[in-house]
Amino acid sequence: MEPQESVFIRVNGEILESLINRTSQNKVSKGMILAKFLEIDQEKGIAIIQSTDEKQLKFSISKDKFSIDKNNYYQICFTFEYTTTIGVQGVVLSLFDFGPVDSFDTYSYSLTYFNYWNIIKERYPQLKTESDQMDQ
Repeated sequence: MEPQESVFIRVNGEILESLINRTSQNKVSKGMILAKFLEIDQEKGIAIIQSTDEKQLKFSISKDKFSIDKNNYYQICFTFEYTTTIGVQGVVLSLFDFGPVDSFDTYSYSLTYFNYWNIIKERYPQLKTESDQMDQ
């Protein structure tokens, strides 16, 4: 059975251009990244991760569900949508805090869901197993 969507990963690097472009074309609806939050709006609960070409990926964070530390790495499972006024905006489904980890390499992946864990688990055994949300 062919996967319906791709899962995208960003590890302490740049947001994949394919994620932004495909989301803008309404081809992607969910994904997972490993990243630090670069900016946190405490009032609105919006976390922003920005790429080098001024494009942004914005995450809506429910402050009663998640506590965010700018110094920590997070495994983030999210859904996202594209609007012409806001751009690409994601809503976080689950968040796993690794703490102030400094051992993650700088690289990015764009892989199908079925290939994702086979490759990443070997390199980063501290990653959690597949989330139920990712199977929906």
